[in-house]
Amino acid sequence: MPEKKPVNLLIVDDRPDGLLTMEAVLQSPEHNIVQASSGPEAIALLMDQTFAVILMDVQMPHMNGFEAATLIKRRSESRDIPIIFVTAISKDPRYVYQGYETGAVDYIFKPYDPQILRSKVAVFVELFRKNQQIQEQAEQLRQSEERFRLMIDGVKDYSIYMLDADGRTKTWTPAAEKMTGYKAAEVIGEPFSRFYTEEDRLAGKPERHLREAETEGRSEHEGWRVHKSGARFWAHVVLTPLRGPEGSLRGYAKVTRDVTDHKKTQDELRRKDEELHQARKIEAVGRLAGGVAHDFNNLITGILGITEDLKSELDERDPRRSDLQEIIKAANRAFSLTKQLLAFGRRQMVSPRVMDLNAVITDLNKMLLRLIGEDFQLTTILSPDAGRIKADPSQVEQVIINLLLNSRDAMPGGGRITIATGNIQFDENHARFHPEARPGPYVVLTVADTGCGMDENTVSQIFEPFFTTKEKDKGTGLGLSTVYGIVKQNGGEVFVDSIPSQGTTFMIFLPRVEAEVASVIDPSQLLTAAEGKETILVVEDEDIVRHVVRNILSKKGYRVLQASNGQEAIDLARRHEGPIDMIVTDVVMPGLNGRQVVEVVKAEHPRLAVLFMSGYTEDIINHRGILEPGISFIEKSSVNNSLAHKVRDLLDQRSSLRDKLPEVATSSETI
Repeated sequence: MPEKKPVNLLIVDDRPDGLLTMEAVLQSPEHNIVQASSGPEAIALLMDQTFAVILMDVQMPHMNGFEAATLIKRRSESRDIPIIFVTAISKDPRYVYQGYETGAVDYIFKPYDPQILRSKVAVFVELFRKNQQIQEQAEQLRQSEERFRLMIDGVKDYSIYMLDADGRTKTWTPAAEKMTGYKAAEVIGEPFSRFYTEEDRLAGKPERHLREAETEGRSEHEGWRVHKSGARFWAHVVLTPLRGPEGSLRGYAKVTRDVTDHKKTQDELRRKDEELHQARKIEAVGRLAGGVAHDFNNLITGILGITEDLKSELDERDPRRSDLQEIIKAANRAFSLTKQLLAFGRRQMVSPRVMDLNAVITDLNKMLLRLIGEDFQLTTILSPDAGRIKADPSQVEQVIINLLLNSRDAMPGGGRITIATGNIQFDENHARFHPEARPGPYVVLTVADTGCGMDENTVSQIFEPFFTTKEKDKGTGLGLSTVYGIVKQNGGEVFVDSIPSQGTTFMIFLPRVEAEVASVIDPSQLLTAAEGKETILVVEDEDIVRHVVRNILSKKGYRVLQASNGQEAIDLARRHEGPIDMIVTDVVMPGLNGRQVVEVVKAEHPRLAVLFMSGYTEDIINHRGILEPGISFIEKSSVNNSLAHKVRDLLDQRSSLRDKLPEVATSSETI
């Protein structure tokens, strides 16, 4: 227990023996006794000292005790000091009453009992100590509150203030003013719910948060809050109940932090995670498609080739032709599914060219009307200023058709579909919130419908492969996945806005290019009689595909050499007497691949024309799926329809080059 400090006692008497007597009686380690021989001297001592009690004689010259007491009580600094008169004068009540009127608290009449004097002084000393303790505690509390206030006012990121038991604002801080825009006079006494959004107020969130804090001892939550300007900020809030000693609710302490920037960062990270997850799914599907496509397309190519041959040999009236036609339709459908998988996985082989999007839509218009039927109204709003894009025309058509069919299926009872084009510029701010969207000019294709619409959960899944809301056997779930893959493959973006029961709008953004539209060769201008007598080396490890290719070329008059693998092709080319004009080779084969075979054979036959064919391969495309310059390629799905024309075209190009450069014809260098 800490040692008690001595307190000051003031004894006032004009007689020295009176002073000595009282000092002797009150002498103690707990007392610091100060003497005064007159009223004025006592008042002077009070100017710079504090006393626990004053013991004062009444009869003193010049200024008696009553007069001194009156002056002492007039001073604010000393009015609370208790005064005890120590006197030998009459005990007349009127005389005693006069002393009490001056402010005295007690009388001790001479001669006095020392024990009584000590006990009375002890009471006032103890009161003085208690009072000092209370004052010290009050000062400590004041200092603590001041430090707390300074701390609260100094906090920049946190708004800390108090509410009463009804949720009305009791205190306000500069940080709260900065965060909300409101001054103290505007919010004191107002419900704290004013900072919530209207939708949260209607949902009863403020009241729910108060109840949670009261019952659970704490409510920690996040949500949008509204600044005085009307702007919104994302707030992290901790609401804590304040209770009195008896446990009754006195109010709440509310700590709010503006975490809008943190939320943007978290949202961006979440978006990147989702994009990474989506990219991984795309990659997985792409690998699946790539692995299957080569063998699958080989088989379908064979089926189509043989079926077309059989069909051509039957009379037009032969009923078996319809069965063969069904086989052809099924095979083409299989090719289409493979292409959609490859498009989604961004592994589809494409031949991009500069094109006018308006022209593509205009050319498709009649076919689109047939696709959707008479119950639908199709409106096209094509901006005359819409820029040009660079993409594979067949892919762009695929995007438009898939979106249109999706809109049609969303309106089983009919409705309105609108196709529109336009231009847009993505700035740096847009790119910050959409990391994959590079700043720059874009052409926008919009397809909007008045159909059933979708909720947020459905929208979040529509681009996933095989996801569909259609009935069984009504859809593959690849239509929108294909759209997504094609757009991404061409450096574009897809945005969706959909409201249940009101409709859906798809917006496709493709990079705008400043280049002239590429000229397109009319198919009717192609060589109609795609025949020839040149020697062609066919290299294909799949027997059925090799059989189909040989048949197509043989029927056109070409001399066909066949090899089932790369080494066999090299050996055959070396044994062959005479020129080899062209090599048609698969890309992916066991052992030597198509590229390696071409390098060896072309070294010995420098004027060799080369045509690669494959159902799918990454060997002949770059990382974005675009054919490398100078490589002639045909997809196996097109072999039956286009091989003869492609071969004749390449051979004619070779001949044309030889005619223009006769000196090269006698050279041994590679063309």
